[in-house]
Amino acid sequence: EAIEVLPCRDYENLDQAVVTYLERVGVASVRQACLAVASPLRGTRVTMTNNHWRFDIEAVRQVFGWSAFKVINDFTAMALGVPHVPDANLVHVCGGPGDPGRPKLVMGPGTGLGVSGLVPIRNGWVPLVTEGGHVDFAPTDDTEMEVLRLLRARFGRVSVERILCGQGLLNLYQAHAEIRGVAAPLDAPEKITAAAVDASDALAGEVLRHFCEMVGRTAGNS
Repeated sequence: EAIEVLPCRDYENLDQAVVTYLERVGVASVRQACLAVASPLRGTRVTMTNNHWRFDIEAVRQVFGWSAFKVINDFTAMALGVPHVPDANLVHVCGGPGDPGRPKLVMGPGTGLGVSGLVPIRNGWVPLVTEGGHVDFAPTDDTEMEVLRLLRARFGRVSVERILCGQGLLNLYQAHAEIRGVAAPLDAPEKITAAAVDASDALAGEVLRHFCEMVGRTAGNS
């Protein structure tokens, strides 16, 4: 295993990121590769949903001389990994004990809201490819109605992904600040999370709690 963090915004294209990754991990030769991307996949052309990368799968394979290059959805990859997570790494959040043989939901916020699932079959599991993060945001109280009103003025249609992702946390923070008529000095999701954890910004703490509540509610609705 060789894990490196390479933000897409720091690279003009996928090719540059691959070269940097291989240099960092000291790998000179690769025969086959699989890439998980936060994007729907149709044909050989990939256009990333939330960043500027665009590439052709076959063209990239030829550039690097790989015998095979497979591209899958990022949450399809997450789903495929779920059956291999050790029990010691699982945290029970609420409710009764789960049934390990039942279908599983796989969901998480990142650059968007990734959603996948696992359906049991005789010899293992089949992952579901979805774009579940694009369902409409459904408010449940007066505050969320105001959040919807403010975000709709900015974006038009408001999907749940407009809130439950990295940029969405910032959108939610700014909306809460506007609703309350207070300043919103934090300008990045990581700053909001850090301020909430160290209790240096009361609004950030309330927004992060609201964000987590909506993640749980969305998971339950899914």
